[in-house]
Amino acid sequence: MTFSSVSRSSRDVEEVAATAAGATCFLAGVGAVTRWRADGAGLATGDGSEGEANSLAAAVAARPSPDTVSWLFEALGERAAESVCEQRRERRRLTAVRPATRLEIHRRLDRARAAVEDDLALPWTLVTMAQVALMAPHHFHRCFRMAFRETPRGWLARRRAERAMALLRSSRRSVLEICVAVGYASASSFSASFAARYGIPPSQIARPTRVLE
Repeated sequence: MTFSSVSRSSRDVEEVAATAAGATCFLAGVGAVTRWRADGAGLATGDGSEGEANSLAAAVAARPSPDTVSWLFEALGERAAESVCEQRRERRRLTAVRPATRLEIHRRLDRARAAVEDDLALPWTLVTMAQVALMAPHHFHRCFRMAFRETPRGWLARRRAERAMALLRSSRRSVLEICVAVGYASASSFSASFAARYGIPPSQIARPTRVLE
């Protein structure tokens, strides 16, 4: 596996090398989930890699050449290794003195993000996210922004838009159905938010002519 396509400091390169074994384990799991998706059970990822996972699932279902599938798995492996490194950087950004405290805060922040990813359709607010993390809202907001370099509200808006884009490109569901699935109260607010991020309204996104079943 090569990681030369991403520019990193020497320290980050060492971290990527150290997590290669973890990435291999991750790929084994992705392979199992992909086979599950190809059988029609469905596939969803919560880290922003819906497009990559869908590409891999589609490639496996289409029975392409081994080189094509190998390349997609390598791309996912590189993404997984970089994700592990980014988690370490996130923990280092927190200002708590004790490493154990930074680890616990990061774990709570991740718990909140995972809960949101599991159900983007819920009307998430700063208070409800902080409750999941078992943190005071102001403390949650400060730590979230420190670790992830974006506010909880900004992250939520970004993830909703990314999930919507993935659904638009991989399913035949209507724009209104996708709007509700990612947590928008109205089609107009969804369209305006989506267009502000991507430059075009969701109705103009190229939809698949054939959906992976």
